[in-house]
Amino acid sequence: MGGIFGTMDARLHDLFRPVQANGRVSTYIYEEKGPSPALRPYVCCYWQSEPRGSGSAQLLLRPDAVDRVLPDGCTDIIFTENLKTGEMDVRYCGTFQQAFSISYTEGSALRKFGIRFMPGGAYPFLRTALSEFHDQAVAAGQIGPVIGRETEERVREARSFGERIGAVEACLMRQLSDKGTDGDNRMKNVLYRVFISGGGETVNELARSETVSTRQLHRSFNQWVGLSPKKFAEVVRFQRLLRDIQAGSVTDWAAAAAERGFFDQAHMIREFKRFYGASPIKAAAEYRGMSDLSYL
Repeated sequence: MGGIFGTMDARLHDLFRPVQANGRVSTYIYEEKGPSPALRPYVCCYWQSEPRGSGSAQLLLRPDAVDRVLPDGCTDIIFTENLKTGEMDVRYCGTFQQAFSISYTEGSALRKFGIRFMPGGAYPFLRTALSEFHDQAVAAGQIGPVIGRETEERVREARSFGERIGAVEACLMRQLSDKGTDGDNRMKNVLYRVFISGGGETVNELARSETVSTRQLHRSFNQWVGLSPKKFAEVVRFQRLLRDIQAGSVTDWAAAAAERGFFDQAHMIREFKRFYGASPIKAAAEYRGMSDLSYL
């Protein structure tokens, strides 16, 4: 099955658009923007969270609104700038399997700007097995010269979201030019199958589709994604359910569980709580109170 992909790398970007739970707190603005066509096989999106200006219109959000960071199978490089001191911290965040809430400390004005890599998209830049960074946020220096001092300064000096994107895109394009774009067609095929099935295929089915052993498949996932194929499929299934909840299209929870391959509704709720930190009904209520998300 090695021939179905060829130049299909960018199609993975269209098959998997993970959902986050930011933009609910009225004092902060959260935005996402897509990458340029050349980087679509690698980058899911660029995102930014920054304090809302004092002159901005205040949104009428739920007073108990919570911003959450959710498992999505992606990894991020995050630039955190203290807007009062100008200090910047750059970290690479690996995959994780539990949600955590974001706390905004009163009086500390922080702007966060991130590169969210597609599953499998960071490895061509890092050339290190992504499983080494699972559940970790490490200083950018620990992943090698992916983001150099020059790019960090350009991000710091940028005056807009678009200028920050331009700075990191130039850096990533140079990296691809220097390191080449050789990929693992087998891995791309497997990701394709996971995405189109919504995480519904078993590890054995995925391995058989590429005529490899389950051990080989685990090794590839550890290298390229940072999660086991089973855990990654669970995250994709969660993300598909979450997107439907965000869209308001889930009306029958028992049917939703059956359609997505859960044993029953109780199984779906347990798995959802593990990844979201609250029940599907709570998530639906939170998304109803969410501000508009910009994605261009």
